[in-house]
Amino acid sequence: MADQRVFTRVPFVESLTWEDMTGNQGAAEVQNVGRGGIGLISSSYLRPGPMVNLLFESVEFDDRPIELQALVSWCNPHGRQSNSFLVGLSWVHGEQRTLPTVNEVFYSAIHQQAVSNHIVGN
Repeated sequence: MADQRVFTRVPFVESLTWEDMTGNQGAAEVQNVGRGGIGLISSSYLRPGPMVNLLFESVEFDDRPIELQALVSWCNPHGRQSNSFLVGLSWVHGEQRTLPTVNEVFYSAIHQQAVSNHIVGN
């Protein structure tokens, strides 16, 4: 399957929690983030189509933890074990503050990469 992304993705090491519209909740590890969406590894299968709320507890915007909505685009088993899943999500731009908030997550990933590259380079 060809990659259909329009926006660049940046590696990002971050944990978050998610909640779907039926109240199911879980934790996930962020793999990459971009202005168009986010890639996660989750211990739960997330059915493509529905919207989920994502809470970044250690990334803040306006002095509050970042919470964003995203649509599950795809979900596939990760590795040989079926107890983790790679999940691709696209941002839902439903509120005026969504774009600046997505940008804050994206810039946090870029900053993390720059710091990591600087530490490795020294």
